[in-house]
Amino acid sequence: MDKFLEASKLYGKVGNVFDASYTLFKAADFSFGRGCDRFGLGALEYALDCHKAAGKEKDRKAVELKKKIKELKEKLSKK
Repeated sequence: MDKFLEASKLYGKVGNVFDASYTLFKAADFSFGRGCDRFGLGALEYALDCHKAAGKEKDRKAVELKKKIKELKEKLSKK
């Protein structure tokens, strides 16, 4: 998981926000598969930040991501 975050930060430094967010989606999937929901949620929030930084906040993928984040937050608040 640390390697995914490290790679994402490196992509972000060179301005490649889409590969950064793709890496974060992989980290999130890995985390959810291991039961680390809060880490996965953080990865998805960071991926959404990448979309915002690229000015793509209203794109379909970003809107779907916001919805997924909201659902996960509701789920985690019930635990």
